[in-house]
Amino acid sequence: MLNKFRNNDKGFTLVELMMVIVILGVLAGVAIPMVGRLRKDALLAKYESYASTIGSTLIALDMTGDFDWPGEAIVPEGGWKEWLGEYVNIQDDNVDVKVLETLPDTTENGDTIVITLPDDNQFKVAVYLDGKPTTVTKTFTLNK
Repeated sequence: MLNKFRNNDKGFTLVELMMVIVILGVLAGVAIPMVGRLRKDALLAKYESYASTIGSTLIALDMTGDFDWPGEAIVPEGGWKEWLGEYVNIQDDNVDVKVLETLPDTTENGDTIVITLPDDNQFKVAVYLDGKPTTVTKTFTLNK
């Protein structure tokens, strides 16, 4: 009679099923944070590209002599992002562009690209994610 039950192994035991669930849980626990980090790194790389393009564009506009650096209080109609849109293709509704005297410690909520006004023929373009500064700060030198 016992041999009859032992030869009838058609399914998985509860222990085997529990081990599979535990392994899947561990894999998900490792993979989910990694995906979030990769998304943030990709976003930062995109904004870094925008920062480089904005800096190069402002240098080129300054060299033509048709561009006067504004004061911090002067904002073009539609904002800086729209004004730069004529020269830089910023395809992201979630990022704002601001021109400030110096780089702030934090910005308002959201992602922001901050351009500083020139000081000693240099200006900076920095990226802030969720209002916090990142490692992306590019310094550009004007040809004067």
